[in-house]
Amino acid sequence: MNIFAKIISYLLHPMLMPTIGILTIFNTGTYLSFLPLEYKRMLYILVFLTTFVLPMIIIPVFFYWKHIKSFEMDNKNERFFPMLITLIFNIATYFIFIKLPLPSPIRYYMLAVALCVFLTLIITIRWKISSHMVGIGGITGLIAALSFLYITDLQIYLMISVFFAGSIGFARLQLNAHKPLQIYTGFFLGFIVEFLTLVIFTTKIPLH
Repeated sequence: MNIFAKIISYLLHPMLMPTIGILTIFNTGTYLSFLPLEYKRMLYILVFLTTFVLPMIIIPVFFYWKHIKSFEMDNKNERFFPMLITLIFNIATYFIFIKLPLPSPIRYYMLAVALCVFLTLIITIRWKISSHMVGIGGITGLIAALSFLYITDLQIYLMISVFFAGSIGFARLQLNAHKPLQIYTGFFLGFIVEFLTLVIFTTKIPLH
C-alpha cells in the first residue's frame, strides 16, 4: 500500500499541478479549448519548464548544502528554500504571462498558482500544511471557476478532481506525511484561492 501511496505522491506532485492546470484549461470544452494547437503547445512547454523542470534542477543544490535530506522533505523546515525557489519561478511565469497576449483566465490562473505557493510558504514557516492538497485543491477550484465563469457543466471534471484529491489525501495519510487537518486545510486553501482569484479578476467583481 505504501508503494501505491508513493506513486500517487510522485505522479501528482505539487510542482506538476501548474502544468496539469493548463492542460485542464485547454480540455474542458470552454472557448479556451479551441485556441490554436501551436499556441497551446507553447504554453504547455513554458509552464512545464518554469514551474517543474527548472525548480527540480535546483533541488540537488539543497541536498549538497544539506538543507534537505530527501525528495519527500518530510520536515517542514526542509521545505522553505525549495518552496521559495518554486515561488520565484511561479512569479516569473506570471510576469511572462502578463507580457503575452493571453486570455485573462490563463493569465490569472498563474497569478492564483503563485498566490497558493506564497500562502503555503508562509504557513509552512509555522505549520506543516499539505502542499499536495493545496495543488489538487487548486485544480478543483480552477474547474469550479471555469464552470462558474462560462456557465458550463463541468461536473464530470469536478468528480474526477475530487477523486484524485481523495487519492492524494489517502496517500499522504498512508505515508504518515500529514495529519488529517493538514490535508483538509491544504485542499480548501488551494480551492478558495484559485476560485476567488479567477472569478474576481476575470469578472472584475468589486471587493466592496
